[in-house]
Amino acid sequence: MLLPLLLGGLSVAAAAATDRCPGGKCAAKASFDILVTFGDSYTDNGRLSYYIKNKGKAPPAGELHAESLTTASGGLTWPQFVAKDADAKLLDYAVSGATCSNKIVERDASFIGRSFPAILDDEIPSFVADAAFKSLSPRTPENTIYAVWIGTNDLGAGAFLTDSQAPGATITDFVGCIWSVFDAIHKAGGRRFVLLNEAPLELTPLYALPANGGTFDSQCEYPTLEGLLPIFLVSSCLESPETGAPPQT
Repeated sequence: MLLPLLLGGLSVAAAAATDRCPGGKCAAKASFDILVTFGDSYTDNGRLSYYIKNKGKAPPAGELHAESLTTASGGLTWPQFVAKDADAKLLDYAVSGATCSNKIVERDASFIGRSFPAILDDEIPSFVADAAFKSLSPRTPENTIYAVWIGTNDLGAGAFLTDSQAPGATITDFVGCIWSVFDAIHKAGGRRFVLLNEAPLELTPLYALPANGGTFDSQCEYPTLEGLLPIFLVSSCLESPETGAPPQT
């Protein structure tokens, strides 16, 4: 994994998500009241839908988007489960399709008339603007956990894996971007942080070799040496390595 980093606080959130008490009722409340999240579709509980319905614009400061019970996962996202089990308020700024920064990896989202909103470019500014509205959430350094899960859209197809990042950008820039996110949260008063590890993309059908459940035409790919991830050619399709014919898309 590219980011084997786990910051203090994850054990609290993980316990809230997995340590179920008999009968669904816990004897003691979790040690946080508010969960603030940033990231992509793994975390988005409906924010991209707001952008779609409002021509690529974020919710006005002090206004929360409508929460969805049917997210990109087909159901609830992980922070929705955590907030429910911990009896905490969820403030979710994650946007499906997001990267850490559009200055490193920018992904087109023509259906909202712009690039996908990124954490540093959109999610953090929205969070900072909302922070001025104390009625939105009575945040304190002690009662709030801030969680970031990002990287799938930064590292995979249409990003670093296919050399689609900004010219000269490196993985180090991506890691630095994540630290910049935490710097911004810290400046806004955050003190309890969670950084989730990268998802094992090589185990997903999109990236896996056919022998491991992957397909040869998921994004017009061309396999590399045996045992390595395929290199996905997003902009053009080469011959199928099996048949010599263009992959079917």
